[in-house]
Amino acid sequence: MRVINCHAHFHGRNEVEEKRALWDSLGYIKVCMSFQNEEVLKLAQRYPDYIIPFYHLNLDAEGADDVARAREQGFVGLKLIGPKLPYSHESYFPVYERAQDLNMPMLLHTGFLSFEGGRGVRQENLQPTHLITMATYFPELRMVGAHLGNQWPMEAVAAMEYCPNIWYDMSGGTIRNYPASWFRWLFERVDRNETGQRPKVSLELVGKLVFGSDNPDDTMDFYRNFMAALEIPAEVQQKVYYDNAVEWLGM
Repeated sequence: MRVINCHAHFHGRNEVEEKRALWDSLGYIKVCMSFQNEEVLKLAQRYPDYIIPFYHLNLDAEGADDVARAREQGFVGLKLIGPKLPYSHESYFPVYERAQDLNMPMLLHTGFLSFEGGRGVRQENLQPTHLITMATYFPELRMVGAHLGNQWPMEAVAAMEYCPNIWYDMSGGTIRNYPASWFRWLFERVDRNETGQRPKVSLELVGKLVFGSDNPDDTMDFYRNFMAALEIPAEVQQKVYYDNAVEWLGM
C-alpha cells in the first residue's frame, strides 16, 4: 500500500540515503518534513519527488508576510508547535488567513509537549478544540493535528467529525500506549438515542485519520496493529495511508 508520511522531522542531511530502503519497505512514497527550515528546503530540492517541505513557523515571532515568503521559497505547508497563546487566539489570524489564501496546509502539534521541549509552554494552548475554532473562521484551511490530541483524544475525534478540513495522525509516544479496547471505545458509535444498541466502529471517523510517523520507524507497526484490531477494511485504510494526505496537501 502506498503511504504518504504526513509528519516527519529533519534529523540530518544524510537521513534519506540512510533510511530510504527502510522507508520504501514501509510503503512511503512521500515524506512531509519540518524543522531546520533551510536544511529541509535543501533536502526537498535534492529529492523533489519525495520530500515535501513544511516551514516551521514561530507564531509569536513571525507573521503573514513570513508565510508568503516561505511559499515563495518553495515550502508547501506550515508546521506549528508550542505557541505562547492558544492556537485560536485572534492575534494569529493573519497567519491562518494568508495560509488559507495561499492554499498551504498546516500540521499542528496538539496535546502534551514534553517537558524537555515544552518548558514554559502552557499545555492548554495546544488543545484540539482550538483547531475547531480555527476551522469556523477559516473553513478552507486544511489542517492535520498531531498525536490524536494526546490527553485530549475526544476533542481530536470531535474536530475530525465536525470539521471537513481537519484530519489527525496517531504518532507520538503517548497515544501508542493504549490497548485496542480503548481505541474501540473511542471510535465506536450507536444510532442517536440508542444507548442500548451494540456499538460499531465508525469507519467515517477512522477514515479521517492520516499516517504520520513523527520519525520513529516502528509507528507503522502500531498503525497496522490498530487496523487489524479494529477490522478496518482496505478501502478505509487507503484513505488513512494515502487519500486523505492527498486531499490535505492539495495534490
